[in-house]
Amino acid sequence: MINGFVIDIINENPEAIFLPLFTDKGLPGGVTITAKHSGYDYNALFLMAMTEGFTGSGISTDDERIGQVTIYEAGKPNNYEFYKLLENRKIRIDGVSCYVTLIIPPSSEITAQLMPVV
Repeated sequence: MINGFVIDIINENPEAIFLPLFTDKGLPGGVTITAKHSGYDYNALFLMAMTEGFTGSGISTDDERIGQVTIYEAGKPNNYEFYKLLENRKIRIDGVSCYVTLIIPPSSEITAQLMPVV
């Protein structure tokens, strides 16, 4: 498993977008995702989720308008409200039934992090 990641998300749409990270649902039009340090795009990150998986201990964002995350574990959703930081939550992303969703504000550029397990 890959321990955490940092991504830049750009939503060029005039409305908020429901965004599942990293599943075969793909990206909505007008949304791009790039890994901050490696430059990998959404397709490469999705492939990593499918082959190696991601693991983390929480979620952080730099945008206070993102106030909720849904963490799917084996397809079962758990909703959490947070303000920029959600800690002490075991998170796995496998590209199939384990993933997270965020609602990305309209016309925004944000950074999100799957915090590494320490």
